[in-house]
Amino acid sequence: MCGHRPCSWGGNRLLKVLRTTPIIILSLCLNACMSAHQYLVSSATSESSSFTVTQGGKLKLQGIVLVVKPVNSLLVATGQNYILFDLLEDIQPQDYKYTTSYYDDTHANTKGPFILEIIVSTNDHEMNFAPMKVGVEMAGKKIHPVSYYVLEPRYPGTGFLRVTDLCKRPGAESWNADNPLKSAEENSTAEPILLTQQNRYCFAIMYGMPPIDPRSVFSVEIEGLSIDGKAVAPAVIRYVPDTERHRSA
Repeated sequence: MCGHRPCSWGGNRLLKVLRTTPIIILSLCLNACMSAHQYLVSSATSESSSFTVTQGGKLKLQGIVLVVKPVNSLLVATGQNYILFDLLEDIQPQDYKYTTSYYDDTHANTKGPFILEIIVSTNDHEMNFAPMKVGVEMAGKKIHPVSYYVLEPRYPGTGFLRVTDLCKRPGAESWNADNPLKSAEENSTAEPILLTQQNRYCFAIMYGMPPIDPRSVFSVEIEGLSIDGKAVAPAVIRYVPDTERHRSA
């Protein structure tokens, strides 16, 4: 940015300068430019009249707020700010990388497992939640979890970027980049967990399959919920392909 305006001098003249005088690009970027990244992500939608959901997977159920995030965002291009934003250096599909600490192998063709994160903010309610009843449906096949981890929210509130992890290992700083699954207890019990009032919880649910490519269409069905002792109908969220662009200093 140049002040509060994009760094642009106008069309063909700018492109000619950028292509012929790289030292000017360097000088401008040292003073004003920001890095730019483009990602492939999964956007959430709902076909139910009982709740609405944001593109980032945030929904409300009878006063309780959930954020349901598939860990499958892929970095596909990098560049710099407004100056080079339309001239991003494309990466070949085999070199796309997942933007997560959960996967030791972050390449797009990693063999797994797939992780789904869920944040729950209970507010003034109690909730029974069974992570092992959160199913993923893709191409007509429903996949059930193999295990789950009880972690901590990485950031305050429920706002987040779709390319960042929601959870962290208990006690870690928010900026910690280690894999939380390597230092937390793995669970596989089907029994529901009581989530008490005025608390926030973060779960990482593991599926025995490769991470879902964000260019695919799939659904997440959350069953076995009860709020304040009353059963809640399953919540089904559909995910569709989308792109997201971020700029940072």
